[in-house]
Amino acid sequence: MPMIYHSLYKKLQDAFENVVTTTELQDLSIRIRKRSFTSTGTAIINSGSLNSFSDNYDKKAYNEEPDAQFLTGINDSNISSNNSFEYFTVENISNSQSSGIIFLFHGLNEKKWDKYFPWAYELARQTGKTVILFPIAFHMNRAPYVWSDSRLMNKVAVQRANKLPNAKTSFINAAISERLEASPQRFFLSGLQTYIDFCGLLKSIRCGLEKNIPPEANIDFFGYSIGAFFSLLLLMDNPYKELDNSRLVIFCGGATFDNMMPVSRYIIDMRASQFVENYFEEQLNNKPLMEKKLEYYFSGVSIEKSYFPTLINQKHYKDLREKRLSRIHERISAIALIKDEVVPPFGVLNNIKGGRKNINTRVDVMDFEYPYDHVTPFPLIEKYNLQVDKSFKHIMGNSSAFLS
Repeated sequence: MPMIYHSLYKKLQDAFENVVTTTELQDLSIRIRKRSFTSTGTAIINSGSLNSFSDNYDKKAYNEEPDAQFLTGINDSNISSNNSFEYFTVENISNSQSSGIIFLFHGLNEKKWDKYFPWAYELARQTGKTVILFPIAFHMNRAPYVWSDSRLMNKVAVQRANKLPNAKTSFINAAISERLEASPQRFFLSGLQTYIDFCGLLKSIRCGLEKNIPPEANIDFFGYSIGAFFSLLLLMDNPYKELDNSRLVIFCGGATFDNMMPVSRYIIDMRASQFVENYFEEQLNNKPLMEKKLEYYFSGVSIEKSYFPTLINQKHYKDLREKRLSRIHERISAIALIKDEVVPPFGVLNNIKGGRKNINTRVDVMDFEYPYDHVTPFPLIEKYNLQVDKSFKHIMGNSSAFLS
């Protein structure tokens, strides 16, 4: 009998926390591997000031009152946890060689993989493919531990709350908000580093260097929130022409950046959101300069032209965006949630179905029979266990069918 979502979550949480290199869960028929990765995109993310913290910045205990220099006065390329890290793969035990790969990309400002473990399990179990849980730069285990220190980040949050106007400050979003306000380009540069890292891992797979992953494996994606934004960009750009047959499931994502509402105690505060929005508006108003910058940044990746600027604002590059989406729409399936206030359904529909809704991309707008939101679509609340399990299995079943 299949395990109910709440129990599955707890079991997988324990298993992932205790894996050293490889572990098998015979009753679930999966194998979990922890793999090492060294980023090749470090040189590209030199944002912030020229000041540099020491190599043990990641582990140092900061007892003094934090100030802007603590989070922003750092050469980001020197953050060791972001440069060398580990990622997980989930394999179906019955397959000695996976028939394909599904990259699962997470949301903005996340530090723990826990909620994604059941997602990865179901995708691996139902498709027979290997699921790769790959962290975005400066997220998950790629973020210094001190950015999650509640005592320290509470002090930063109090300072940010006194910067008026502001709203939705918290110890959870304090680090990312402070860093993005100081250097809004970090939003792009962290995505770019992840883009380069993805391409590096893809090359490694094609060269047969990744154990238990066949070089010819097809690449698919499951993208949630900002991970959906990133996955959609990869599908549109098609680096090295390797994603011609790739499919993408979008969950709680798929809107252009201007139609996302990321102001949340769990994501970023209002000031940070405004600074990032203003930065990109400024860039888009000088298209020749922006395109020149992108040409420089993507010069090492074999793409004709990055579609990144087309996904920033719905009004900019509209024809170019919709022309590309119309060519790949059959390989995209999106799920939007009615009560999602971060990536609301109208933003998803207006982007991937086009402004005139004339792109026939599959978009399912759904609602659940329990309280939920963007950050927690499957809450661990005992009284709603059965309803949550039903919704979870429905979402993952449809997603797996599309990716199979």
